Amino acid sequence: LMGRSNNSLALNYRHNKVNLFANTSLNYNGNMQDMTINRKFIDAGTGDLISLFDQQTDVKAHRYTGTIKMGMDYFASKKTTWGIVLTGLYNPGENNSKGTTWIKNPAGEVQTRMESVSTIDTDWKNGGVNLNFRHTFDSTGKEISADVDYLGYKTTTDQLLSGYFFDKTGQPNAPDEIVKGDLPGVIDIYSAKIDYVHPLKKGMKLEAGAKSSFVETDNNALYALLINGSWVRDEDRSNHFRYKENINALYVNTSKQFNKKWSGQFGLRLENTNARGYQVTTSERFSRQYTQLFPTAYVAYKPSDKNQFSLSYGRRIQRPNYQDMNPFYFFLDKYTYQVGNPYLQPQFSHNIDLSHTFMGFLTTTINYTNTQDIINQILEQDDASNTTYVKMGNIARQQQIGISIAGGFPVTKWWTSTLYINGFYNEFKGPINGTEVELSAPGFLVNMQNIFKLKKGWGGEISGFFRSKAQEGVFTARSMSQMTVAISKQVMKGKGSVRLNIRDPFDWQFFRGSSKYGNVDVNIRNHWDNRTVYA
Repeated sequence: LMGRSNNSLALNYRHNKVNLFANTSLNYNGNMQDMTINRKFIDAGTGDLISLFDQQTDVKAHRYTGTIKMGMDYFASKKTTWGIVLTGLYNPGENNSKGTTWIKNPAGEVQTRMESVSTIDTDWKNGGVNLNFRHTFDSTGKEISADVDYLGYKTTTDQLLSGYFFDKTGQPNAPDEIVKGDLPGVIDIYSAKIDYVHPLKKGMKLEAGAKSSFVETDNNALYALLINGSWVRDEDRSNHFRYKENINALYVNTSKQFNKKWSGQFGLRLENTNARGYQVTTSERFSRQYTQLFPTAYVAYKPSDKNQFSLSYGRRIQRPNYQDMNPFYFFLDKYTYQVGNPYLQPQFSHNIDLSHTFMGFLTTTINYTNTQDIINQILEQDDASNTTYVKMGNIARQQQIGISIAGGFPVTKWWTSTLYINGFYNEFKGPINGTEVELSAPGFLVNMQNIFKLKKGWGGEISGFFRSKAQEGVFTARSMSQMTVAISKQVMKGKGSVRLNIRDPFDWQFFRGSSKYGNVDVNIRNHWDNRTVYA
């Protein structure tokens, strides 16, 4: 059993034209998981089975999170407000894992057993400052606002991986392998934006704005091997990566209520991106400059009080997470690890939704999404070294079509139910790791919440979800479910309440999946301590 604790405090004081506020929290999260991975290594030329890898790993993790947010609003007048906000976070944690890998021949006979121990200590620190301004011109809603922000991240990560190798009789058959990593990282983000809202005649409104941001990251991965009692730099894994990014954007948006039945909203965003990456260790550089348009449109039609229809379209961009671009290695053992991808590029998608709402409580939506260069986890396998690693990549094209139904309704006077059902079909198609891959599968998700109002101030809740087998990128995920049960009681004559929650009491929520394409054939089972009792 692992403990969890969430604690917070909020303070606010206002006098005349000044409003002061402060929030702080201190949380602890401990968790365990056990992971099973089964892999097949196959000869790319003949298709013959070369070896089998069966791996069992137990992980224990501890993490503290402390946050603070404080600020001041100054009401210069009834129409003008100035503000400043300071934020900070400290997030130390430790991850310890122990694992055994059995390397077998095609007949399933153990040839080598590897015992591995891994420790990862991380410290996240970030601090930020925000300056903001807002001015309302008149009672019609015409206003202007602006923000200037700085956010800085600093992280240190220390890794130690030890691997010990034995033959089928339990005798050592290879030298021990000890690897350590010192992985400092820095991210600085500067941004400024301005927004303007201008109401027009006949129910029309115009919004416009501009934003510019500058990001700089510096990640230095220093790895060393313990050889004959001395640490020797590991040139194959060490990597120093610097990245700079500047994004400039302009947008305009207009909305209008045409009459009692029709309304619409139309927008256009122009984004200019300039990015440069430099791998200091290998002297590799890349530079990207591109300008893109992102239109959006929304039309609503309400023929009666019972029915409302809407149609929306939008082109969107999702940029890679800066940490996913970080070329650090995170080891599970010698043969299994995760690594960043400095060459990740943004994904672009077209999204269309058609919805119908009946009586304000039942909404049916049909959606279609087409995404190019989708960012997702991929598995790569090196047959020569028997290693498998995970990284984020731009894996070809995804199409998804789906239909969902959402509604909330009273079953009885004391029982209210909310139901969400989503059926979908995912397709991934294109080259992955040099292999043309086409993966597709249907799936569905059911989410339900039931609220019970009982006598004498008692109440209860039963909620949960079920997700069927589905295609998630290159992984085929098997079904998963979860349930939460809660009971509550009003106290202090209805002025307060106490509540007890039990999440996943039957231990249903864990991941099971597989990935099979090219030379990759992997089955994964990841079970974590999701079962939780909290008040």
